[in-house]
Amino acid sequence: MFDKYLILVQDQFVYGGKKYALSGGGQRESTDVLFDKYGKNWLIGTIDKYTFRFKNLKRERDLLKIACYMYIMWLKRGYHIDNQRVNPIDTNVKVKADFFPVFSKRVESQRGLELELEHDNELEVLERISDMLGRMSREEWTDMSEKVLIAIFIMTYYIWNKEFSSVKEHDTDTYNEKRT
Repeated sequence: MFDKYLILVQDQFVYGGKKYALSGGGQRESTDVLFDKYGKNWLIGTIDKYTFRFKNLKRERDLLKIACYMYIMWLKRGYHIDNQRVNPIDTNVKVKADFFPVFSKRVESQRGLELELEHDNELEVLERISDMLGRMSREEWTDMSEKVLIAIFIMTYYIWNKEFSSVKEHDTDTYNEKRT
């Protein structure tokens, strides 16, 4: 099931690149511009918005968005390069696609976290995610922990696996037009 989840998250950022593309060669996306204008807390607040939406609507797409943004934050922080990166990295579709396997391997190495969650209900896990995002917003950009970003990704997978892994049709907001 984890592989299916990764495919669904990847679908989010590939289609997001289409939704949020800028003209001029595709090196940057609107998320990069908004991050530059409003800082990391704009993005963290956007992510936390999806925790509230999931609580209210229980839509699979909101979990996928949280997971996708954890990956984007991991990239923007530069963890695909090293742990010392200071300046945020632009995260166009090519960069996202190129480094998703690296991120996936790092997530896979921390999957033991799921065992720690096995007695928690989804609302408790969502509250924990929201609390972690709040702490992240108060930290300096350079103090943002790779471990926390990956932990939140795993927590979204934990909820998804309980709630949506066996559905036949997944609720994503991607590719509303016909695929060819």
